Amino acid sequence: MFMRLADKEYLQLYHSFSDVLYWLLGVVMLALVALNDWPAVINLLMSFGA
Repeated sequence: MFMRLADKEYLQLYHSFSDVLYWLLGVVMLALVALNDWPAVINLLMSFGA
């Protein structure tokens, strides 16, 4: 029972961390687009395998 609870909390923490990571990635991409730095945007996308 305790392990399941810990697993659930860990998953919740992991999801919130990945949400923050994607939010930061979005902000960085928006900043690069605003600066009209398309090669950097494309490199960023390629590095994430998109």
